[in-house]
Amino acid sequence: MDRLYDEVQNWMVRHKKTSVRPATYDRLERSLILMGEFEISNVPADILTSEDIQDYVNELVSRGYALSTIKKQVHLIGEFISYCNLKGTITAPLHKGVKLPSETVVKKHKKEVVAYSQDEQRKLKAILLRGDSPVYYAAVLMMESGLRIGETLALEWEDIDFN
Repeated sequence: MDRLYDEVQNWMVRHKKTSVRPATYDRLERSLILMGEFEISNVPADILTSEDIQDYVNELVSRGYALSTIKKQVHLIGEFISYCNLKGTITAPLHKGVKLPSETVVKKHKKEVVAYSQDEQRKLKAILLRGDSPVYYAAVLMMESGLRIGETLALEWEDIDFN
């Protein structure tokens, strides 16, 4: 087998690209690119060990990556190993022995979200409504309704109750 990076990339192109949404595949690609910056990516896939994966997790922690990023990295490697287990090219479920760090150990703690004051919201809304673009109106809609970007973009006229 080739190095882990190449094997995961081939597996993604062959098996994931057509079976997941494009946004999911993009996230997987970003995870693979991040993995490529670490020594684990050069380990031949057929001699990969649980210790290699655990060392990778520990290095991500020491470099200050968020717990969500670490989970995505372990998930990517775990899915690849599960595929290899089915194929018989890697016989042990190596990823099962990997321990994720606790939230208290990870350096990047969740940030507190601070909302704009009512005065700031009023000023922002006034500026946005002066513009003549659907983007500005979408921003006002999101601000007034609490909709997220994806929810706003998915809206159709039938979704709106004008009463």
